[in-house]
Amino acid sequence: MLEQSHVLETEGARAPNGAGIRRWAAVALAAVATVAFLIRVPATLEDLHRRASFNDRETPSGRLIQGADGLAIQNEFLIQALSLVPPHATYVVEQPVSEQVARTYGIPRTTLLALRGYVRFLLLPRREARPARAQYLLCYACDTDPFDKRGMQRLWSDPKGLVIGRLNP
Repeated sequence: MLEQSHVLETEGARAPNGAGIRRWAAVALAAVATVAFLIRVPATLEDLHRRASFNDRETPSGRLIQGADGLAIQNEFLIQALSLVPPHATYVVEQPVSEQVARTYGIPRTTLLALRGYVRFLLLPRREARPARAQYLLCYACDTDPFDKRGMQRLWSDPKGLVIGRLNP
């Protein structure tokens, strides 16, 4: 009887233990994750430092309009709109009549799609209005003739067809 018990214990010791294998796999995985973490940390910290330094060099208005760069919206147009349109005024954003006209001014489709929404967000608490009710025109290479006929006073313009004007009621 003793011999059988001894044989079972010996066989159990030789048989692979599922819990032991899982434990070693977990330790190996943790070691690999630690090595990967230690390799990536310096580069990540350097990237964070570079971004923070870039943001430190930006002006407050530059930080405010940073999102416009990815949409190819001209920064000076936005800065002028922020400074020329009073906080509680109404405005209208007018764009080129077609994508073909926009291309002649070098305006990509992305800009056309994003311009109104981005300006609406940026100019809060100012309110977008219909052209007939707006106090200010923000023209992004638009046709200014209808607004000139209303006696628009040009406050700022750019040779690329960008105009900001005060409209007469």
